[in-house]
Amino acid sequence: MPPSAEELVLRRYKREQITTQFRRGHLILCEGDADCNFLSHLLVDRKIFDFDLIIPDVEGGGVTAFDRCLKALTGATSFDDVIRGVVLVADSNDDPGKRLDSLKKVFANNGLPSPEKPFKKIATEKIKTAIVMIPSATNPGNLESLLLEAAFDKHPEMNGCIEEFVKCSSLPLKWKPNQQAKMKIHSLVAARCEGDPSSSVAYLWGKKENPVPIESKRFDFIADFLGSFTS
Repeated sequence: MPPSAEELVLRRYKREQITTQFRRGHLILCEGDADCNFLSHLLVDRKIFDFDLIIPDVEGGGVTAFDRCLKALTGATSFDDVIRGVVLVADSNDDPGKRLDSLKKVFANNGLPSPEKPFKKIATEKIKTAIVMIPSATNPGNLESLLLEAAFDKHPEMNGCIEEFVKCSSLPLKWKPNQQAKMKIHSLVAARCEGDPSSSVAYLWGKKENPVPIESKRFDFIADFLGSFTS
């Protein structure tokens, strides 16, 4: 029986509580619950079952925790025997180029091959690595930016409503695009999820009123790359 989305999430890794139960040969390191839960449901929807997903659980969180988490993982006795590939997944944020440089350093700092570009697999005899950036390799933004695109494809009538709300609120007009995207997706969720209007993006996927279709073609570039990464 194929694993569920929840079963793909291996665990949170604490710096002093490293265990060695790697299960599927390939690891995805995510910034947090929202990214991890989105990816786990996307992989199950596209029938890609070759990854364990990990959320670093060390001080700072996010990309700042990748380096220490990967150092702990590569130090596990079973890493070299079991792990054939590692993918770092992160938001592009305001400066995709700067974010890419920081992700490349994570691999280099841990003695792993460092890809020059996002969505480009690099391999040695022992291991392959890659970087996935959301919403794309070149555009600023975050997971919420990508989810909004998929949601508005399915519910185009909501786009104007949300934009009108942003204007009415006025203050968000001064926010950075990343923060605006977060505000918009939460507004959309509140307007569509009658059963849980306060739901966070991280826990949308089990809700029947979820306005973001996991089958959206907007996510194909991520699923297609991850599917090809393990081959």
